[in-house]
Amino acid sequence: MKAVLARIPASLFCAATTLLATAAAIAAPATAPLAYQGTWKGSIGTQPVMVCLSPLAAQYYHLQQRRGLWLEATSSSPHALRQALHTGQLALTEKVHEAGSFELRPLAHWQLEPDTQGGLHGTWRDLASSKKLPIQLQRLPTSEQGAPQEDAACDASFYRPIQEAHAVQSHPRQHQGRPYQELRTPVARALQLPGNSPGIVALNAYAYQWLGEQALQDYECTRMGGSTWDRTLEPLFWTDSTLVLRDFTPEVYCGGAHNFSSVSYLTWNLNAGTPIVVWDWLQGGAKAAAPQHNPSGDAIRTPLRALLEKHDPRNTPADDCAEDAEYMEMAQPYPTPQGLVFDTQHSHAMRACNDSISLSWRQLQPLLTPAGKEAMLHWRKAGR
Repeated sequence: MKAVLARIPASLFCAATTLLATAAAIAAPATAPLAYQGTWKGSIGTQPVMVCLSPLAAQYYHLQQRRGLWLEATSSSPHALRQALHTGQLALTEKVHEAGSFELRPLAHWQLEPDTQGGLHGTWRDLASSKKLPIQLQRLPTSEQGAPQEDAACDASFYRPIQEAHAVQSHPRQHQGRPYQELRTPVARALQLPGNSPGIVALNAYAYQWLGEQALQDYECTRMGGSTWDRTLEPLFWTDSTLVLRDFTPEVYCGGAHNFSSVSYLTWNLNAGTPIVVWDWLQGGAKAAAPQHNPSGDAIRTPLRALLEKHDPRNTPADDCAEDAEYMEMAQPYPTPQGLVFDTQHSHAMRACNDSISLSWRQLQPLLTPAGKEAMLHWRKAGR
């Protein structure tokens, strides 16, 4: 089958940029950015680059390679970078996070100062060979996300070329007899459904946006010394009005002490064009499934929690995971023709205990809300 090539459109710019900012920056009161803080575009010698100057996350990448490199103040003073961003007199050390290492290896030295046109210019010097190249930078306007706060990470415009550069291949696929297009980039796979109803248009927009976000996740992962990103958004169960999507990241290293993997599920209303909150199908919602304890530390079990612990395949006398059963968290369940499936979430030390708990519609029926009973009828019919 012939692949169809496309580009992620420039209009596809989304919440992943916000994820790359720190929670502290989001919560902080708005303050004026430093004079030379922001996103800059220019060149080192003849190579085009994008540069983010921020007291929190100064970094840059070559537009041709798009691998993130760190920029740290050459001075050991803890406030050197913030002070330099006031004046534009910047002495920076370029560093790379070696794959699989906690260490940052110095590569080059930057010396920048303001020019007469409102830009920055200076010299890049390779630390291994002492080779020198001129640096020329011009500030880019802030994106539609707005100007960064003083301690915020990089503005959305810094990440835009990373998203736009990823080519997308389209491959025809079928799931449960229903056709769709699988969209692929080097770091992720998503889907597009045929049709132009509002619900399908909204889902396709969500999936395309999700695909663009993965380019940014890959950038951050490799900048932290990690491996290439790999993530999939794929159909799991499909009816005329509902689609359950599996969002899966296999084991990957993105810096820090541990590898990680993730799996989650999104239940989409194809008529309304919005995600379904499956917790609303259960009396008490997410709280009824959560671990609860009284002041003495004894477990409090709602009928739903008791049912989940009873049917947890790891909660048996022969399994060491049983001792953690009363503390495990629950991900939002997803529906199947047979019932609801709950993924358990244990602490990192007990992550080998993570498993799935399947409860049938018959078992759940006394605990369903009116919306849940309606969903039960829909899914039972779909399974016939």
